[in-house]
Amino acid sequence: MVRHTKKDVVQLHKPVLKVTQTSMSKPETLAYNTLISAVQMNLVTTSMKGKTSGKQDSLLNSRQTKFAKQALGNIRLSCSGGTQIVPTLTAKSWAETIELMTYEHNADDIKISLVRNFLQRMTREQLSGCMNCGVQFQTLFLLPCGCTICTECVTPKTTSCMVCKSPFDIDDFQLLQPGLVYEWKWNIIEAQTNREQDRMLAESLESVRQRDTGRNGWAQDVDNQIVDLVAAVPIENNPRRPQPRRRRKEPHLCHYPEVFMDGKCKTCFDIHTCILNEKQNCSICHRQAEECPTDESKSYYLINKLKVLWKLYKNRGNGVTGEGKRPLKVIIFSQFKQVSNLVGDRLIRRFGTGCVAEYWGITRNTELSRFSKSKDCFCMLLTKDGSHGLDLSFVTHIFFLDEIFGEF
Repeated sequence: MVRHTKKDVVQLHKPVLKVTQTSMSKPETLAYNTLISAVQMNLVTTSMKGKTSGKQDSLLNSRQTKFAKQALGNIRLSCSGGTQIVPTLTAKSWAETIELMTYEHNADDIKISLVRNFLQRMTREQLSGCMNCGVQFQTLFLLPCGCTICTECVTPKTTSCMVCKSPFDIDDFQLLQPGLVYEWKWNIIEAQTNREQDRMLAESLESVRQRDTGRNGWAQDVDNQIVDLVAAVPIENNPRRPQPRRRRKEPHLCHYPEVFMDGKCKTCFDIHTCILNEKQNCSICHRQAEECPTDESKSYYLINKLKVLWKLYKNRGNGVTGEGKRPLKVIIFSQFKQVSNLVGDRLIRRFGTGCVAEYWGITRNTELSRFSKSKDCFCMLLTKDGSHGLDLSFVTHIFFLDEIFGEF
């Protein structure tokens, strides 16, 4: 991982190199490089000496401490498991950029089309090439001549395009840069959407199966269609629309569908605690284990490591106390709640909800008790909430998800 010091930030004539090693996945490397480019773009533009000083907007200005900490936190987050960062551009900023190129810099139709293509690629998570050195980045400087240049090729003393040699005014250059907003795109949200679609498909298959196997399949199907038609009527036009009743939790044996939908009992709707067996499925609610994609490098490494450790500890006697074997207990620490949620989602989908505990919120004491006493629960996600006062002497392994940064 490339380290950055205060000297690297201040001496802009020695640009900070981007990540090129393969320790991170391509989306993670792209996110890191995009955030580094954003910081460099701020430092370069605010260090130029024009008629209108931009020092007040510099991340090195003491008044911008909040945004400087946010930028540094985003960089650390990208090193800890943040997958993709998406530059977004409002319609107003888009229109202003095109108007400046058209009326202030007299750009012809060809240059305008190139600028539009550049803005589209930037906001669609696509790479564009620097016209000077050819390096591919998600965000680049836009010069008044229409050329796009990376932050490695521009310094605070640059006053002309290094490609077409066209001079430009520093104030025009600063004003031309589109106001980008950087948003994180989490795989966990996309995974939840896909899981909801799978659940709806499973419910449809389950209803078809029940209709085919029931005695009054055709009649039940007609009743379901009538209920759907009634439910489709807006509530203001249908005051007698029946409200769903909650079933009382009377003593019963929980019954689950033959295909996995959401792990809920069909009678009491309580969520089943999954523990995936050696066949990588749950014998009760039929949840299937899902492998982590390689794009999430830390989650991918962590899950593969835990599979090896789990198999090793099971072969050593399952941690039975009489044999002198300690059960497998793993702490996974990150100060970023987003990273913990992302990794926790992957762990649950691979090992089941019964194997993972989360130490935060009002249920953290219950989760800690389950982690320490249950032999099936061998992972606990830990954040800054558990940094003090916990007895973790029984833990066998600790994984730190955060990148270790030295003091500036």
